[in-house]
Amino acid sequence: MFATSRLIILVALGAIAFLLAVWQPRLMIVGAAYNTALAIAIATDCLLLRRRPHRIVSVERSAPDPLSLGAVNNVAIRVRNCISRTLRLTVKDQPPPELEHGAAEFSLVLLPGEEGLAQYHITPRAKGDYRFGDIGLRIWSPLGLLITQSLVAAGADTRVYPDIKAVNRYELLARRGRLLELGIRAARYRGRGTEFESLRAYVPDDDPRHINWKATARHRHVITSQFQSERSQNLLLVLDAGRMMAGRVGEMTKLDHAINAVLMSAYVGTAMGDRVGLLAFAQDIRAYLPPRRGRSQVFRILESLYRLEPELVEPDYDDAFQYLALRQRRRSLVVIFTDLVDRDSSESLLRQIGSLHPHHLVLCVTVADADLLAMAHVLPDDADEVYKKAVSFQILSDREGALTYLRQRGIHLLDVPADRLTTDTINRYLEMKSRSLI
Repeated sequence: MFATSRLIILVALGAIAFLLAVWQPRLMIVGAAYNTALAIAIATDCLLLRRRPHRIVSVERSAPDPLSLGAVNNVAIRVRNCISRTLRLTVKDQPPPELEHGAAEFSLVLLPGEEGLAQYHITPRAKGDYRFGDIGLRIWSPLGLLITQSLVAAGADTRVYPDIKAVNRYELLARRGRLLELGIRAARYRGRGTEFESLRAYVPDDDPRHINWKATARHRHVITSQFQSERSQNLLLVLDAGRMMAGRVGEMTKLDHAINAVLMSAYVGTAMGDRVGLLAFAQDIRAYLPPRRGRSQVFRILESLYRLEPELVEPDYDDAFQYLALRQRRRSLVVIFTDLVDRDSSESLLRQIGSLHPHHLVLCVTVADADLLAMAHVLPDDADEVYKKAVSFQILSDREGALTYLRQRGIHLLDVPADRLTTDTINRYLEMKSRSLI
């Protein structure tokens, strides 16, 4: 318990009254009366504030568990006034110091029985285990002369997972038929697959080869068959955790961007009725899950990727692809999340892809650096910027040479900035299914 600035000022005024009494003795009586009244006020305030904090207020923190990597996570603190007078207080949370967060200190004035809500945001930039600390409370006395300070036991462990909020949003928008808000153009693939879906009346733009003559004869007007993409296919998500994926794009590593894309692709794949599997590797195999159907497989993938971090080593494509070829005989769409810097690295990748292609359909996904692209196209103002532009242009030129080398040899490629990695990967997957390439 300690004094407020109001009390310090009031005590100072009482001291001044005694000092002035040296010249005006009559002020001694005034000063004595004033300080007596002040002492009574302090004692009263002290008695009213002697209750334990947990009897004055109840405090509860509400935060997502786990937190989503790279997403804005809301943290709420609910404070309820448990006594019969108005309370003025300050609440200060202790979020994990390693995580980027907004202001976590709030001032509240609560009427008797009233509940207040304070909110702030956490945006994790790295996966892992973290811990919230206790919640600090400062409560003002009724007259505002004293403050009591305490800690409410609220320490809690939390985890940062790949972006599961994106999965929840996808599910919500899919139910409402609004996937285009995520940039996913699922609707256009209907009718282009090979698995029968339904019958409907023929319209002039329909393919005449899809006219169902039996249904036409039965209904006495032209009926066409609609098709959907085949289900029960294999989608294998292969994740390179080598040194090239340790580079940062924005606040996150390329690997973390790729992990978010893998998780979302796995969810969409299972929603499409496909079997989804995972292989993560660097110099050795870090994780492997054989293809399976269902939501439970998405959670298995999530747990497998939760602690995956990039290693500053060259990835062993040979070992990884041979491992996959031996364990997966059924034709599959193999989506490889990796990165390339020059033709030598692309030759190594192409040489090892031979163990998968042409038995499997291979899509190589790389993360483009938007900042590097912007630097290469900026108009320089000085010698330093000229040097940066030349270096970035050379890096991009070598990288484009590597990608061109792969394209010329029949490898499907997707090279997109990190902010489009998830949506473009899903769109390419849906497109390949609709064209019956798998």
